[in-house]
Amino acid sequence: MTNLDKLSGPKLLNMSEPSQLMTEDTRAALYVALPVLSRGKKWVLLYSTWRHGISLSTLYRRSNLSPGLSLLDVGDHKEAVFGGLVEAPLKPSTKKRY
Repeated sequence: MTNLDKLSGPKLLNMSEPSQLMTEDTRAALYVALPVLSRGKKWVLLYSTWRHGISLSTLYRRSNLSPGLSLLDVGDHKEAVFGGLVEAPLKPSTKKRY
């Protein structure tokens, strides 16, 4: 790796489609924080309210398409973006709490 490579950040693979929530700078910062085994994999959109509607059961169903770790990012009405690394598939809780 040259000094120029270090300055330009990690080499990110293309996403299956552009993110509505994350900039490339945010993606680069998240990429270096991911577990090493997760790096180098193409990022594939599994669920988006813009594309799939607002349905929790659709989120659960689509999370079954990719077993293992998934990056869940959420945007709120004040344009804050947050999330976490989750183990997919997601499942509803049997307990009545959020």
